[in-house]
Amino acid sequence: MRLEPPSGTLVGEAVAYRAASRVAPRPVAGFEFARNERLRAEWPILAPLDRREARLLDRNGKPLPVELPLAEDSAKRALVMEMSLSGLPRGDYLIDLTAGSGATIEHRLLAIRIKP
Repeated sequence: MRLEPPSGTLVGEAVAYRAASRVAPRPVAGFEFARNERLRAEWPILAPLDRREARLLDRNGKPLPVELPLAEDSAKRALVMEMSLSGLPRGDYLIDLTAGSGATIEHRLLAIRIKP
C-alpha cells in the first residue's frame, strides 16, 4: 500500500465513520451504508479557513435539498459532518465539501452508496 501526502493546502481527505443505534462510530473502508446507519465524516484542517460549506449531490452531480450540518472541531482541527441516512433512498450520492481561505477555494468529494 502506498500513501500519498494530502493534495490540498486547506483541507485533507475525509475519514468516514459509520454508527448505528447503540454502536460506537467506527472507521469505514467501504463507503456502502444501510439506511439505519449514521455517517460521520471528518476533514483535517490544514490552514485557517474563512469559508466552509457541505452539500449533498445526487449521482449526476445535482444538489439535493438536504442541509448537511458542518461544524469545526477545534480540538481535532477538523471539519465534521454527521448525518442520519434514514431519509435517503437507496442510491449513489456525493458529499461536496467546499473550503476557502482568501482567494483559495478547495473542493473535496466523498462518494457514498445507500444499499437496499
